[in-house]
Amino acid sequence: MSEVSHWMHVDVFTVEQAAALWCGTDPAKLSPVNSLNRSEILAVKQMLSAAIVTKEMPADTSTNGLAMIGEHSKSLVTRASLEAFARQKNLFPAFLFDTLLPFDKEGQVPSIQFTPASLPLPDPPINRGGRPPEYDWDRFTMEIIRKANTPGRRMHL
Repeated sequence: MSEVSHWMHVDVFTVEQAAALWCGTDPAKLSPVNSLNRSEILAVKQMLSAAIVTKEMPADTSTNGLAMIGEHSKSLVTRASLEAFARQKNLFPAFLFDTLLPFDKEGQVPSIQFTPASLPLPDPPINRGGRPPEYDWDRFTMEIIRKANTPGRRMHL
């Protein structure tokens, strides 16, 4: 998904952009004719539009002249509201929850710290671009390695 990775720095999207990114497509490649776009994108766009209409997700419709007739493609939604909506629906689109690009507050990849088995694991830093902790495969893998290397469990080859 290298073509959409720069979108992780954007905090406000149109519904149309968010739907494309949700499906892993670059928004610049969308057709202005809905019938030419993938059905997945249209379904996500409908889901987001319905969430705006039912007030499940806040949106700025002031710049969208067609919002009064229910067309929310150009309405603006924030990354935070999209994340909250996705969590509510138990959905984790990669452009909102990407473990391959774990940036901390300073914009650098955090270093992995090894701790002895007797100490509790440190809390991971808040990760704006990462999946929820239950989907953190790196942490899971490190925990398995840590447990396998405890003194009573070392394997001899």
